[in-house]
Amino acid sequence: MTLSCWQDRSFEELLDADVAVVGAGFSGAAVAWWLAHSGLGVTVLERASAGAGASGAGRGRIAPPEALPPGEPRDAARAGRGWLLERLLADREHRVALRRGADGALHLDPRRLVELLLEDVMARGGVLRAHTEVVGVDPAPHGVSLRCPACTVHAEAVAVGVGVGLAMLLPGLAGTLVPRADALWARPRDDTWEVGDASPAPREATHAWRRERLCTRDGLPRVHRAAAAVYALVGVQEERWDLGFFAANRLTEMLVQGRDPEAWLWGDGVA
Repeated sequence: MTLSCWQDRSFEELLDADVAVVGAGFSGAAVAWWLAHSGLGVTVLERASAGAGASGAGRGRIAPPEALPPGEPRDAARAGRGWLLERLLADREHRVALRRGADGALHLDPRRLVELLLEDVMARGGVLRAHTEVVGVDPAPHGVSLRCPACTVHAEAVAVGVGVGLAMLLPGLAGTLVPRADALWARPRDDTWEVGDASPAPREATHAWRRERLCTRDGLPRVHRAAAAVYALVGVQEERWDLGFFAANRLTEMLVQGRDPEAWLWGDGVA
């Protein structure tokens, strides 16, 4: 019996990368950005489009670092906030809608931020494969093999930055996270939006939507070594994208230096 054209896998595209990043939300984009700036060849795989998931559906509000308890997380948030602001203010051609709230919070266009980070990745030779779902992660000689419907990606290491798809790729890790759903609304304000998370939405709201995400119980992001050459950045919350950007830098350092990280960046690993 011969194989049909749909069954014959010999026509799959084979791709090679130093590091493959799964997910093109904020976590994946942040990791890819740091990797590209470290001189590594990066391929980003996204099952939909960049920022199409919880990242792009968020409020676009980053809380001030002072909202965190004193210590390393607050210091890390300040560092990550500085890096993000430096990147945003350097964008002359496509300025991200950015303003500061009275409480010191930053308000920005979350999907545009993700796109901006990935544009920089591609300008440095990185590859973004949208509408490419990863259906399996397998060990391979000298790295990891990622199975997708139309291609296979071989990489020396993999960084996973997905949210709701984590259960399929890394089931053991997904069990440490808690699902959360938010009802959001928005109304025009000056040259941007005022966004809230109360339900029902106020009468003057022009938009109302819902998003789903995975959270750690303490709200802090985690860097985890899930398997040989497979790392994950999980639990990055939009209100703490500054902390997530710092965590992405830490994950990149682990990959570049080729060392095994501690299981978790902060805390004891119990979500």
